[in-house]
Amino acid sequence: MKKIAKKVALDLLEKGALDLLKETLKNSDRAYGVVHKATPAVMNDCKGWLIWDYILYNELTFKNDKTGSIVTLFHSLSDEEMDKRFNEFAEKYGSSNSSNRIL
Repeated sequence: MKKIAKKVALDLLEKGALDLLKETLKNSDRAYGVVHKATPAVMNDCKGWLIWDYILYNELTFKNDKTGSIVTLFHSLSDEEMDKRFNEFAEKYGSSNSSNRIL
């Protein structure tokens, strides 16, 4: 399934439709795809979660527990690059209690 989704994403990119799809998703209710990793985090004194999910591409977001707002921090088609970035953000902002991490 993941290989099919990547092919669809690459086809959309070649056709220039990825930007249109991103804009449509931004303007609709926010939904998560398959969550690969999540960990409690604190950013700018706000408690929340770092979440790596995948729908058409990998996306790393911070979800604020208090307001429910979601901020995109990074996105990529590469699992390896996303894993690296997730770990960097988790190291900098993540909870020191690694037992709270969802893998």
